[in-house]
Amino acid sequence: SSGINAEYGEKEGVYYSWNGTPVPIEQVHFDEDDKPWQSYTEVQKRITGEIALAVASHYRMLNVLGHEDIAPIRKPDPGAAYPIRELTARYVEQSHTTCTGA
Repeated sequence: SSGINAEYGEKEGVYYSWNGTPVPIEQVHFDEDDKPWQSYTEVQKRITGEIALAVASHYRMLNVLGHEDIAPIRKPDPGAAYPIRELTARYVEQSHTTCTGA
């Protein structure tokens, strides 16, 4: 499919990332439709949030959209395993404080 955290193809009980790398089952997250996605680590989420905060602060951004907000059928990434709403709320709202000094 598409994106960094693309869907998996399951072969003989093993899940594979979009580039063919096997993914351990403990790193697979299933969404409400039972579709598998690779889970993100806490470090990946924290670093992504810190980068988002720096970019949102620098450019005084008010919101961040993911592919799923623009073209949900064609571009489902980053996928159900990525807490985009939570991270947007935490880091972009924090950037408002950084920008305004509030």
